[in-house]
Amino acid sequence: MSGVRGEEAGLVLLVGAFPLPPVAESLMTPQTTVIFYGEGVNHPWSGEENLFYLLQDVEGRGRAPFSQCLTDEQCVERLLAARKVLTF
Repeated sequence: MSGVRGEEAGLVLLVGAFPLPPVAESLMTPQTTVIFYGEGVNHPWSGEENLFYLLQDVEGRGRAPFSQCLTDEQCVERLLAARKVLTF
C-alpha cells in the first residue's frame, strides 16, 4: 500500500454529508485522515495534509483538482489500512 503513510493509518473519516456534522468536525485532528466524497467535496481546503477528496467528485463538477485528490483505488487502500473508519 504505497500511498499510505506508515504501516497503517489510525482513524479515517469518510465524509459525504454536507454541511459537516459537528461530531465529525470534532474528530478532525491532524492525525485523522479525512476523505470527502459527494457533496462533502464542498468543505474548504487550506493545505491540510490529512484532508483528501475523491478525484471523480472534483472532476465530475467541472472543477480542476484544487487539492489533494484520491482515485477510487487510492481511497480503498487508505480505508483497508485504517484501524477504524467512521462514515458521515
